[in-house]
This record gives sequence, structure tokens and C-alpha cells, in this order.
Amino acid sequence: MDRDAIARAGRRAEVGEALAFEREREDALRAQIAELVLEEEGPRIDREAFAHLSAAEISAVRDALGQFDDSELDEDAFADPDDFFVRLDEDEGDEDGGETELERLEAAIAECRARQSSLERYLEALDLPPDAEPEPG
Repeated sequence: MDRDAIARAGRRAEVGEALAFEREREDALRAQIAELVLEEEGPRIDREAFAHLSAAEISAVRDALGQFDDSELDEDAFADPDDFFVRLDEDEGDEDGGETELERLEAAIAECRARQSSLERYLEALDLPPDAEPEPG
């Protein structure tokens, strides 16, 4: 029984799982960034693109995207403070709140990448002979 090979295989499996987790985490963080950017920049992008479309085309695009025209809303529907639905205004809230969240997500991605790099180097090191010179890292 080669205990060394069994232990290396076990560590390789554990690190492989951790690496897969960090890659999935990075993908999820990137998706959150995309959602935030779309939420913040989508209305401006829509206005710019809609300027080149007819009213019927705009209506078709909004319908396909599940959007609605704010001008069609009944303002009284939002008059009750206990109403289940809350209308979000683009200018409402913290001006740099979106940027702060983007910065947090970008820092988390950097952390994921650093962990991935460390895990990948560990996997490489598992294949080195025990007496190999350590590489500066």
C-alpha cells in the first residue's frame, strides 16, 4: 500500500473540490456584477437605443424583456405605504451605493482568483518530489 500516493490523491481531490467551488463563486460574483451594471445602466442604454426605434418596436422590445412603460402606471397604486409593491426610483438611495457594491464584488473576485492561484500551485506542488527546491512565490 502506497500511503503517500493515497494521501496525495486525497489532497488532490479535496483541492479539486475547493478549486471548483472558487471558480463557481467567481462566476456567481461576475453574474452579480452584471446584474448591478444592468440595473444601473440599463435604463440609459434603453433610452439611447429606443431613440432609433418606432413606438411599436419599443413596445415589442419591452414586452419581450418583460418591461413596462412607467407612464402607464397608475400613480395612486403607490400611494399606500403598506402596499406590497415598492416603486424604485433611479435617483433614490445612496448615490455611490452601486459603486460600493461593485467594488466589494470586484474585491471578492480578486480574492477568488488569489485562492484559485494558490490552489493551482498546490496541485502542481503535489507532483514535485519531496526533495525539490521550493519555488519563490
